[in-house]
Amino acid sequence: MAIASSQGYLGRMDLEHQNTQSPSEPDRPSPSVLLIVVSVVVVLVSATTVSVAMVGIELLWPDTLIFPMLLTLGIGLATMVGQYLGTVRGRAGGARYATIGSLGCFAVLYVSLLVMRIYSVDWTQPNASVTSPEENWLAWPIIAIASLTCGWCNGRWTWQLMKYAQEHPPRPLSITLRELITFCAVLGLLMIPASYRASVNPSLYRANVAVEDAPIPVPESAEAIQYERERDGRTLVSYEIDEPSFRKWLAQSDSVVLQHGGFWEEITSPLNVHRPDPSLIPLPISDGNHHVTKGLAVYWKTDTLHHVITYDRATGTAFYQERAISD
Repeated sequence: MAIASSQGYLGRMDLEHQNTQSPSEPDRPSPSVLLIVVSVVVVLVSATTVSVAMVGIELLWPDTLIFPMLLTLGIGLATMVGQYLGTVRGRAGGARYATIGSLGCFAVLYVSLLVMRIYSVDWTQPNASVTSPEENWLAWPIIAIASLTCGWCNGRWTWQLMKYAQEHPPRPLSITLRELITFCAVLGLLMIPASYRASVNPSLYRANVAVEDAPIPVPESAEAIQYERERDGRTLVSYEIDEPSFRKWLAQSDSVVLQHGGFWEEITSPLNVHRPDPSLIPLPISDGNHHVTKGLAVYWKTDTLHHVITYDRATGTAFYQERAISD
């Protein structure tokens, strides 16, 4: 009797415990296969956008055109991190950033690549162009389809996470040491193209250099020497010297001009020359930023370059410039 009474009491306790239990929590939403594929694509595209933006910043520095590239860098980073937090960590805020970013990161990447092409196109050619008509017809429809597909998938996932978060508020976001190390490693990999370009970038500007430090042979009496080396390797040099000393240097048998069969002549019509200017380093060489009306024009040629020195008699300044020999 005691045993039966005890079993009955325990049975009533179990029943009461089951009645007081809270309803079972709904299953946490899990990403679909399509969302996982979309996430991989978006992460790759946004990572490429970050890398291209870094290369663009290195290419355009210190011109103010770097600010659009900084914005591009921010968009790529926000999209990449948001996609990870939204898909892997199930955070509604991250998914929201991924939704916004995936709608624009494809177009931002393509426009950034077009900006990069501007600096690689030979604009001296008559048919020079950044894009072809066929590319325009093909690229933008693909960008539109990819953007809408990824935006729709991320938007639907954001809605599911927000609906779940209304009933089950998420815990504060915490970043693990493994995630931090992985993020730093990925960021380092994305910096490789920009680091490589910076290491091979020949562009620089120097002012008031010594005669022995000039990138080209100059007269011993030259003063205020400054030079600018363009990204394609061509060099601009200017220095001050009086005309008799300049003529004497040209006429020396060991001068670089006579060694390459060069000659000089009096300037009969105004010439535009390009003097070194640090504010124009990221931009291609223009038609000229200095006007010379009287003086001397010196010419000689090597295997791949035309060399020109324009001596401005009014200011007592010689301007050296290299021009590539067209095929």
